[in-house]
Amino acid sequence: MTDTSILVADDEPQIRRVLRSTLSSRGYLIIEARTGEEAVEAVRKEKPDLILLDVNMPGIGGIAACREIRESSDAPSSCLRSETPSVTRCKHSTPGPMIML
Repeated sequence: MTDTSILVADDEPQIRRVLRSTLSSRGYLIIEARTGEEAVEAVRKEKPDLILLDVNMPGIGGIAACREIRESSDAPSSCLRSETPSVTRCKHSTPGPMIML
């Protein structure tokens, strides 16, 4: 068992469920958020070790949430996208890792 925590932020319950099931079966503690705002708050309260954010959430999306999260966390973060393939560019002006998947 690991003490590593992962924040999964996605507005689609089935995506959160699949990620929760897959990651928790490997021993990770999963924190869930449905919106960018919830993700920002979860990072402040829970201090996860890794952050997975959906790009297209209602309210503030994953990229905007990531920028806000960078102000209080240096945990690695990935923005996930489940649309048709295309090139997504993200201007990331603050320190800390950010990966687009």
